Amino acid sequence: MPVDESVLTDATLCEVVLGEPLTAYLSGADTIGLYRASLGGDGDDLPRVANRLAAARRVILTFQIENAAGTAAAWLRGIGGTPEVPADVIREDRGNETLGAEMEQTASKWLSDRRPDWQYA
Repeated sequence: MPVDESVLTDATLCEVVLGEPLTAYLSGADTIGLYRASLGGDGDDLPRVANRLAAARRVILTFQIENAAGTAAAWLRGIGGTPEVPADVIREDRGNETLGAEMEQTASKWLSDRRPDWQYA
């Protein structure tokens, strides 16, 4: 079964912005090799991988809108002090169709809460 192009597009964006190790982690894979294999279209996990990568894409785009794409990886790793580590929330998803919207909303709120404190050079 061929992989939907949107999955590959999301994977590429995530790898470029977040790095391949974090992207593999978000996808639910235990290794980069397993992550790469999951993108090959084999396996029952592909729909979950696609949903997780789509959620990560929405987080990245939310950070890009605020000119803060460079902090997306740190936020996903839990640097921002969110109650749950966002990367873990995405990784542990089991098919929640609203995951992307929920993660986008959480990222947007975190960014807006910090906006008054930001200083630009």
